[in-house]
Amino acid sequence: MEIKKLKPLNGYILVRDNRKEEQTPGGIYIPEKAQDDHIVHGTVITVSGPWINDKGTRQEIRGVAPDDLVLYTFTAGAGNAWEEDGRTYRVIKPIEILAKLVE
Repeated sequence: MEIKKLKPLNGYILVRDNRKEEQTPGGIYIPEKAQDDHIVHGTVITVSGPWINDKGTRQEIRGVAPDDLVLYTFTAGAGNAWEEDGRTYRVIKPIEILAKLVE
């Protein structure tokens, strides 16, 4: 499956967790799964198009676009995460994004 061909629906965002390697002062690398972080950063892959909410109003995702770097909690997309090619991908809601890196 080619990730770029996945298109989230109904107001969801597809993100890829960015790899994070931590190294101890002695030079030992700590695997990502052993790190105790509660905030994850990742790259937006794609966002859903407009959709109709429960009240019949047209909605759009604003503020994030593909290739944006964003911060979100490690529980974002709980149940909607998977690994492919050694990378973790998640389908999350816009409200789960805590911040966007603006340069």
